[in-house]
Amino acid sequence: MLRIDTSLPSPRRRLTGAPRLLLTLAGLAIGAAALIGSAGCGKKSPPNVVLVILDTTRADVMSPYGGRAVMPTVDELAGRGVVFESVTAHNPFTLGSIATILTSLGPDLHGIKGHSGFALSPDAVTLAEVLAEAGYESAGFVSAVPLRADTGIGQGYGHFDDDLSGTYPVYQAQFQAVQSGLQGIQRRGAETSRAAIAWLEETRDKSKPFFVTLHLYDPHEPYDPVPKLLEMYPDNPYVAEVASTDVMIRELLSAVREQGQLENTIISIVADHGEAFQEHDEVGHGVFLYETTMRVPWILNGPGVPHCRAEGLARLVDVGPTLLSLCGVPAPPSFEGVDLMAEITAGLKDAGGDTNLKTVGQGGENATRVRLGDRPAYLETYYMRFAHRWSEEIGWRDGSWKYVKAPRSELYDLSVDPGETRNLVGQAPDQEARMERALQLHLARESAYRLDARVDAPDAATLERLASLGYVGSPTSDDRTLAPGWEIGLPDPKDAVKDWNHLQQAQAAVRISLSSLQTGDPAKALEWAERALSLDPEKIEAHAARARALSALGRLPEASAELQAVLHTLEDDADLWQTYGVTQDQLGNTAEAERAYERALAIDPQHGRANFFRGLQLVRAGRLREALPFYQLAVLADTNNIPTLMELARVYFQLDEFMNARRVLEQILVVDDQNPEALLMLGQVCQRMGDNASTKAVLEAFVRMHPTHPSTERIKNILAGL
Repeated sequence: MLRIDTSLPSPRRRLTGAPRLLLTLAGLAIGAAALIGSAGCGKKSPPNVVLVILDTTRADVMSPYGGRAVMPTVDELAGRGVVFESVTAHNPFTLGSIATILTSLGPDLHGIKGHSGFALSPDAVTLAEVLAEAGYESAGFVSAVPLRADTGIGQGYGHFDDDLSGTYPVYQAQFQAVQSGLQGIQRRGAETSRAAIAWLEETRDKSKPFFVTLHLYDPHEPYDPVPKLLEMYPDNPYVAEVASTDVMIRELLSAVREQGQLENTIISIVADHGEAFQEHDEVGHGVFLYETTMRVPWILNGPGVPHCRAEGLARLVDVGPTLLSLCGVPAPPSFEGVDLMAEITAGLKDAGGDTNLKTVGQGGENATRVRLGDRPAYLETYYMRFAHRWSEEIGWRDGSWKYVKAPRSELYDLSVDPGETRNLVGQAPDQEARMERALQLHLARESAYRLDARVDAPDAATLERLASLGYVGSPTSDDRTLAPGWEIGLPDPKDAVKDWNHLQQAQAAVRISLSSLQTGDPAKALEWAERALSLDPEKIEAHAARARALSALGRLPEASAELQAVLHTLEDDADLWQTYGVTQDQLGNTAEAERAYERALAIDPQHGRANFFRGLQLVRAGRLREALPFYQLAVLADTNNIPTLMELARVYFQLDEFMNARRVLEQILVVDDQNPEALLMLGQVCQRMGDNASTKAVLEAFVRMHPTHPSTERIKNILAGL
């Protein structure tokens, strides 16, 4: 039974004593060094730090690691700095992994096991806090809702920017249907980078060294890179999105260079976790502890950083201590990781390696190689336990060996089996026993830095935003201890993941179906809706998309039956009620259509299409005055919708409200100054108003713009009469 021990003193409380004093003295020492340097003693000012965290980025797709994503800026940094060849995350999801980077605590200590119902404890000591104690000004810029401020991940930053309110651009048609859903949950890295640049240039105190964290979410699903990069990688939009982050890094570093700070800035580029593409039946991340999601890149560059490639296992808990070492700042006692820079420097001396900061091949692949010392790493994922009540997985990495504890455990020797295809459980019993023992000793160890990360689940709106990114599930409020899944009969993720993949594929198919409806291709929309239903026959969104496609294709009886079934479940969906109304109208069921439109408008009184079609019903019945307010509301919903504006103008005309008709027609001509229908009706309106000069000008414009229109000869005759 794993228990969270909160009885020991917290690291926050201890920092009010000696460790906090130590950090304060370190900050004074750095401040003194800067003053001495300004007095002419040759001392350099403390280095700045730029920490770039790439979300969902595999090392093996980046060009410094031999991957397809061409990243010239990162190649240049790698060719002058350290490339860590084998870096492991400790858990495969954003909040938990970035908490590890910033606190140098493994997930068993910081306690974050999911995106919902967890937050970094205020008792944690973060990298931003340590550097602030040392005199740094810090700012964090994040790109997605899992890192919103109320998760505590911004703790210690003087400025923390999690503003996701801007418009989210989409580039591929298949994502248009989800564009509005993406707004408020993530932002493009270019926007996040611009915010960081603005802070660097305009806001920060330029008398202090700075620490900037830039989180780039672009490689995360949905994979929708800018068109130029998609053209470069047409078969792999994920690789294109990884490549796109290079541009954002370059722009940020250009701003640092323009301020004359680049030569005195440590740059650390690291990822929180990777991404799986059907390897081991996993799509995405969070399910398993395989290298596809656990191996991440880490590249270091800057003053004091030699040029080499570091072999052997590095860990995300080591990022913080290594950066602090380069800044000359002591790591707090809570940091679990180790400073790898001293080890690299010693290794280079022993090897007689070149430590000059120069480029040696793309990404520095020809650089001197240094072997890191062996140290183990704890791994875990509880993500699917909270999402689907599958068993968690916990693991132990020691050198090339990886052991995963699950209902059916796994053991791999990565030195001969990097793809983790040969499970050695039962074949290497001594190694298996050694790894199991080390894992249990690690979990049972006493630690003064074990935190309680449980919080109340987010509000409904935040839960919905997390779910839209695929982050689902929360721990129950009374589940303060977690009995191992293999002891209480929870299913092994290896067994359950195939059904889960079907559900994910069904969701993707629904998205394409909805996008096809928006782009006017109902046949394609029907194809994808039915594909989704073949994967998940109960998926109500797929039934709804199928119903809308059938209606658009004119297969009215089928559409009507499907809509009636769907509306029993989605009874508060105004769009579906409006579609049902149109279907009933076309079937001649006027009363049922009216009921459907009224139901849609009861849910959403501003619904443009429901207002339009209800108004159209009233016009057909000769009830023009009653139709008018519906048309007016339809125009308010879409002020540039020309067919709706034309219908409103016609009603005004028939009601002899010529001034209003003229105003609406002129509004149409602002949008489309050659619209023939609007020009003809405007000519009629001006004539009825007795404005012969305007009538003549409008009709002459019509003849000039539309010389072959069927009405042109008639208009010429009218002009001759005028």
